[in-house]
Amino acid sequence: MTRTIDRRQLLRGATLAGGGLALSAYMPAWAQTTSGGIVKPMPTVSGDDITLRVAHQMMMIDGRESHAIGINGTAPAPLIRLREGQNARLTLTNALPDEQTSIHWHGLILPFQMDGVPGISFPGVDPGKSFTYEFPVKQAGTYWYHSHSGLQEQMGHYGPLVIDPAGEDPIASDREHVIMLSDHSQLHPHVIFRKLKMQGGYFNYQKQTLGGLLRGDGQSPKERAEWGKMRMDPTDVADVTGSTYTYLVNGHGPKDNWTGLFRPGERVRLRVINASAMTTFNVRIPGLKMTVVACDGLNVRPVTFDEFQIGVAETYDVIVTPTDDRAYTLVGESVDRSGMARATLAPREGMAAAVPPLRKRPLASMKDMGMGGMDMSGGSMAGMDHAAMGHAMPATGAATGAMAGMNHGGAPQAGAAVDHAAMGHTMPAEGAAASGMAGMDHGAMQGGAGGQMAGMDHGAGGMNHSMRDFSNAPGVKKTPTVQTISPMPMDRMGEPGQGLENVGHKVLVYRELMAVDRNPDVRAPDRAMQIHLTGNMERYMWAFDGEKLSEVKDPIPFLEGERVRVTLVNDTMMGHPIHLHGHFFELVTGHGEFAPRKHTVMVQPGGTATFDLTADAVGDWAFHCHMLYHMHAGMMQVVTVRPRGETRHEGAFRTRRRGPDRACDPRHRAGSLDAQHAGDDHAGEAGSEAPGEANRQAAPPARTKAKPAPKKPSPAPAAAADPHAGHTMPGMTMPDAPTQADPHAGHVMPDSAAVATPANPQAGHDMSGMAGGMSHDMGTGGTALPPGNAPAPAAPKPNYADRVYSPQEMADARAILRGEHGGSTFWQVNFNLAEVQIRDGRDSFRWDGEAWFGGDINRLTVKTEGEGEFGRSVDDAEVQALYSRAIGPYFNLQAGIRYDFKPNPSRTYATLGFEGLAPYWFDVEGALFLSDKGDVLGRLEGYYDQRITQRLVLQPRAELNFAAQDVPENGIGSGLSDVELGLRLRYEIKREFAPYIGVSYDRRLGDSARFARAEGEGVGGPSFVVGVRTWF
Repeated sequence: MTRTIDRRQLLRGATLAGGGLALSAYMPAWAQTTSGGIVKPMPTVSGDDITLRVAHQMMMIDGRESHAIGINGTAPAPLIRLREGQNARLTLTNALPDEQTSIHWHGLILPFQMDGVPGISFPGVDPGKSFTYEFPVKQAGTYWYHSHSGLQEQMGHYGPLVIDPAGEDPIASDREHVIMLSDHSQLHPHVIFRKLKMQGGYFNYQKQTLGGLLRGDGQSPKERAEWGKMRMDPTDVADVTGSTYTYLVNGHGPKDNWTGLFRPGERVRLRVINASAMTTFNVRIPGLKMTVVACDGLNVRPVTFDEFQIGVAETYDVIVTPTDDRAYTLVGESVDRSGMARATLAPREGMAAAVPPLRKRPLASMKDMGMGGMDMSGGSMAGMDHAAMGHAMPATGAATGAMAGMNHGGAPQAGAAVDHAAMGHTMPAEGAAASGMAGMDHGAMQGGAGGQMAGMDHGAGGMNHSMRDFSNAPGVKKTPTVQTISPMPMDRMGEPGQGLENVGHKVLVYRELMAVDRNPDVRAPDRAMQIHLTGNMERYMWAFDGEKLSEVKDPIPFLEGERVRVTLVNDTMMGHPIHLHGHFFELVTGHGEFAPRKHTVMVQPGGTATFDLTADAVGDWAFHCHMLYHMHAGMMQVVTVRPRGETRHEGAFRTRRRGPDRACDPRHRAGSLDAQHAGDDHAGEAGSEAPGEANRQAAPPARTKAKPAPKKPSPAPAAAADPHAGHTMPGMTMPDAPTQADPHAGHVMPDSAAVATPANPQAGHDMSGMAGGMSHDMGTGGTALPPGNAPAPAAPKPNYADRVYSPQEMADARAILRGEHGGSTFWQVNFNLAEVQIRDGRDSFRWDGEAWFGGDINRLTVKTEGEGEFGRSVDDAEVQALYSRAIGPYFNLQAGIRYDFKPNPSRTYATLGFEGLAPYWFDVEGALFLSDKGDVLGRLEGYYDQRITQRLVLQPRAELNFAAQDVPENGIGSGLSDVELGLRLRYEIKREFAPYIGVSYDRRLGDSARFARAEGEGVGGPSFVVGVRTWF
């Protein structure tokens, strides 16, 4: 099955398609066109010693070949099947001729030096070299693996990873199928990234148009004006779309129709993995209910639903039980609905079901802009949904208040955490739980924005609703990366995701997920912190707290064993799947000690997501948005977890041993830190053995173990009747869950004394039976507890991997990492105008072009423009050489030299100017010029693009020229010397090439007109223009 290619084969790839190559030659066994499905370990790559070879190859999608990077001759890569408890040894060989490679084991808990991120956890694997990953497998579930080098992941360097439990699987099924969703383009990923840097909306062919406005499609004129004022496009739901992507299931396009078989009545387990580079999928199987049983590899209590949204890098295990002898279509619709991945579940090969059409594309809302439930139709606060905004509670002074994580079920979709009907439970009487609660909005108690609203004046005019007010995010750097800051972000983990609010059926939400097992650490967080997800769609810059990885000086520090409540605030209008390597964290969604544990969390636009993290994995770890091009644009950071003794402030943390019922679940931790550091007093001491000797690595450094007095566990609360007692979930073995009294009892709300406290409407109420409320068995610890106020540790000496690998190799790898993640340079040449002007039998030509080279902030820019008549010499010609610097999200400041070749005599000018995007989407440019003769000139120009259709664009344009004095030798008069107005209609064959026609009117004014008449020249008039707008 192995099939690799060299460069010559790659160049003649187009001819190979005609050679009748079988599709199966490209696909690993698990991804063949038809899968019978199995329960026992698949006959794929498995065992204690696995060899993986990365090389160029071809990939066949919907009958069309494409260049790919695969493993062991297949793309996607082979399924790796491991077993919990084994010691995995995987040797990666890099057969790529001229680039490094790597493998990151996504979601696996392992020593940091085996995590596979070049520049952070190891140096990477050079061409022709090998690297051996070796680690104990201490968990089970559905995971995946992929390259963390360059943009290789987009090219097929990814594959599924399934770890079978050491004992009997608590999730019973008759057969299973891996469903790996991904996206693929015929364009090279470097080309995709460059196009995004040139034009953030390059791939968006669902923009609002004049035609749509006339049809009443989309927003009203008033709404369009509001969005135009903010310079935001509500159709920018996805960066890279179906205009270039083919959406895949197990490497197969929609036409290939990958099929998984079943027998009617069987319980079929679908291991759904989103291995795409950029696509959030909405997954449904019309005619079949799905029941989630695991999320990000860890078991959860079953919840039944019709559709779920899966962010990039997430995994969901769902059970379906088709009873009819017919085919079903599995649909993975991209979040912007520009395309879909499609597969079939059927009793026999060759069957197919109807494929539902794409639904109407969603539009971003004011909530997606971080404006909560505000009604933007007026300037007053009327219509503001304070409950939805999560700030009805007293100020907490911390990132998340005392009530964070309490779910009183006020919001739609925040249903019961467990589908009791699916589990066969008999529900308790409603009246007992709902007594006295009618009409109450408990959604306000989510605390999702985490104290963002503390101290804000909610009176008329007292709240700042600016879209870029840094007082709402004091820790965010004031850089051009920050286009907007959400003024009122809200916890959106109880919502189904963009476009799924009104689909008419049940959609799974985070708040419904609940862990089967008690969380391994249920201490209260020692401290709280916020991290803002920031971006600039116009410049295609993405970052944490306004700083790209290329600009960050220090990692985010954590002290080993400390517990931190982290609130992610999305200041952008796009969802971001945020992944932390080496750790699982508990979502603060109202389930206390049974909070769902994840390694990747989808943060909805303008919203927040809060989780509790136990920093128990020493080392440096990548922390990033898993949108591949967001990460490479800069949305990445390094999290470092240091042993106690390496950082200050450690005494401030509540360091306590976990009681016997709080011990870490060994299935979720690859060896204890005590074991990793046992007997080590200093890193690299003589006599220490290097794990993975083939990789020349030293033993990880030791830590000084803190030995605080153990804290006794809190006494168990009074037991309540357990409606789950004696029940078994379908196909899942349930652990005994302790019964608890009201989990809110005894909570102290920080800073509550500073606010007048009204009578508590919840006093004495039993919340346990409320839909979406806190389960009776959630316990009083974990995410139900408020965070403390311990200080953050000081930033330690960076680069922990230097203790394991060669410092010079790591330094070289870090330089590459920073350059690839926000530090890249680009170039562009464009001609906004290249046209022929036809006027009264005198045909002339005109050009207006620009070229630049540089990064996101600093660039070298060259501009040129001029005109002349055919058959005569050029009348006017100038060139400018400028230094350009971004001074905000939308504008550049420019300074340099202008030189006029024509008219004679020539002039040299010092130049100071600006260019950028003004409100309502007007592109503007202006400059002042001071000549070597003392002349002072000015220029102001602007244009606006009105889309008639997705490719037909009408552009009004204006240019004004000024002079502070007469310059007779150049025919320039003082004041407003000339004006040009134009209207051009272009058709974008592609974004880079658009022919146009139009009309233009130019006129010399005042003394400029007088000078022209004196020379026997005309003073202007209308003309018909034909030209092309192009860039490359």
